[in-house]
Amino acid sequence: MKRTGPWITPVVSVLLLAACGNNDVDARQVVDPAVAPTATTHDAPADAATAGAATTGDAAAASTSVPPSDPDNPLPLPALQFRGTGAGKAESRYYGFDAGAGTIVVTATAKNSPSGATQALGFALYDRAANRLCFDSHGNTTDDKTLVLNCQIDKPQPLLLRLDLSPESLDHAIALSGPVTLPAAHTAAASGTVAGAGSTDIDAPTRLAGNRIKADGIGRPVSYYYAFNAGPGELTLTG
Repeated sequence: MKRTGPWITPVVSVLLLAACGNNDVDARQVVDPAVAPTATTHDAPADAATAGAATTGDAAAASTSVPPSDPDNPLPLPALQFRGTGAGKAESRYYGFDAGAGTIVVTATAKNSPSGATQALGFALYDRAANRLCFDSHGNTTDDKTLVLNCQIDKPQPLLLRLDLSPESLDHAIALSGPVTLPAAHTAAASGTVAGAGSTDIDAPTRLAGNRIKADGIGRPVSYYYAFNAGPGELTLTG
């Protein structure tokens, strides 16, 4: 693995492409731009629509041992919906994206392990001057609790999504809707850009611009290496 910036760049090795036919590897990043919660700010019922927003957004993921913890170098927002887990310690995670003027809706579901007093998840939107624009928190809850935050943005600008976790924080799910623009690399991934045969040098892997790889066998054993940025959550690799 290589470290680039404040997070880990995973390297995917596709092994032994033989002359038996095509190999089609799909590193799926589920991005559903149709998530548009309509509940008002604060506690929202965990109905089927909200549950879908909380569970269908699996994003590409890396080890949570190196979270996006630097607000000056945030991880590009991986998807309109993504999941994460606590790391057993107090930490803040930062995700960057561009926003247009209008209402951005953040739907967050979280829970924590039993504790006398803790915070399952705090979440907020900040501008790049570190001004907090809106905020909410789940408090102490050992069952999944869903909150919906409506944040009014007065002009187009880059924003930060900040997640604050406690040592007792367990899994969480985030869904954004409204005038949100995913960073270019993830927009390309969502569009289904297909990469071909990659680099055979593990020290100089091919950087993925999309979420699909397709290559023909070449009649002999070979290893191809690909690199991409990822954040906390669950990575699904289908071959």
